[in-house]
Amino acid sequence: MKKYSMRFAVAIFIIFFGSACSHKVQNRQKVLELTKEQLIEINNAVIKKYDLKYKKITEPNIDEYLKNLVGKVTNDGELAKKMVMHIYQANDIFLFAGFTSDLYVSLLAISQNPYESELAFLIARQLVAIKQGFYRKQIESTKQLSEEETFKRLHALNEDAQLELDEKALQLIYNSHYDPRSAVSAIQRSGGEAAHIRLKRIREQIAKLPPMRDPIVNTEGFKKIQSLISRKANNAGRSKVH
Repeated sequence: MKKYSMRFAVAIFIIFFGSACSHKVQNRQKVLELTKEQLIEINNAVIKKYDLKYKKITEPNIDEYLKNLVGKVTNDGELAKKMVMHIYQANDIFLFAGFTSDLYVSLLAISQNPYESELAFLIARQLVAIKQGFYRKQIESTKQLSEEETFKRLHALNEDAQLELDEKALQLIYNSHYDPRSAVSAIQRSGGEAAHIRLKRIREQIAKLPPMRDPIVNTEGFKKIQSLISRKANNAGRSKVH
């Protein structure tokens, strides 16, 4: 099975940073001082690239489901309304946030998660990344490196950053009454170099949480969305045959 990787989200930044902000690359300090306009420019470059590479779909039911999930996880209906969902039919698994209110999701990222609680944890990590300006912090943390080393470093999120995202995402899903143990299975499914450290830490944090009665693992809404995605995949397969 293909694996999720937060590193993928940062790699996307690398790919488009040069093309969207090439006029800034000559001056490393300016690259580190991203303006709101530059963030929008980078996001637009990502959207353009993904729209060309994958089949973007318009599916109101999936869009509404994801926004409702954002609202449930954050208890913030206004944020949910602002989120822009970019949904793709692709053979790749990806789920990552932009710099502001964009979420890029492949259908496989939803359909290959067996439980809504796992999907909630993965989305919660991305929402934390948006709120904390996480990717921007990653750039700022490399100020003392050469330009070449800076871009190399951005291919992987450091261990502290991974743990911070896990901890805050765990608290979000716990507050939303999702089964906190789903964070463990989500990390196991994601893999990555720091997975064993992340698993050890997340288990320690879960052990400190007060017991929860009847935590949410799955919902009827999630099952319906998975069925919808399955039908779309079957229809796409039949179209190819014909």
